Amino acid sequence: MLSNPMPKSIIGAKMKFEVVDYTTFFRDSIKADSKLTPDIIEKAYSEVEIPTRKTSGSAGYDFICPYDILLAPGGVAKIPTGIKAQMDKDVVLLMFVRSSIGINRRMAFPNGTAVIDSDYYGNPDNEGDIMLVLVNNNEYDVKVFAGERVAQGVFVNYLLTDDDASDGTRTGGIGSTDG
Repeated sequence: MLSNPMPKSIIGAKMKFEVVDYTTFFRDSIKADSKLTPDIIEKAYSEVEIPTRKTSGSAGYDFICPYDILLAPGGVAKIPTGIKAQMDKDVVLLMFVRSSIGINRRMAFPNGTAVIDSDYYGNPDNEGDIMLVLVNNNEYDVKVFAGERVAQGVFVNYLLTDDDASDGTRTGGIGSTDG
């Protein structure tokens, strides 16, 4: 048995979730699905929830789908969450599909695990709106409902090599560091 309780977070670490502004969410939503109406987007934005852990032993913060999405077999959907994550430079937010979505409904992230870098927050392309990209691996349509928990984010510290000399600046989202 441990004599000292585990710390709630790394001492001095600063990590928090925030809601992106409405203009960003609206633009990202229209880019993701041109069939979305302003009324649907406005309602979805009013119901954006800051991710939370559901139990004291959970590592992941749950992210919800902001509006209903119908995915055809093999279909891919890019879903803005309306959430951005501020974190220290030596922290990354790793995003995983929740097991209820991956195992029970056979949906996945096309790249397996999404990596949200610290400099994604506040970037000029999309303010750091965290996007969930789901692919339907079924032979039938799958509907994801507004408010459904679809992904979980886990904050992780990482290390650098002794000779690291990276000095680039992020200017966008997915694929923006191809350089």
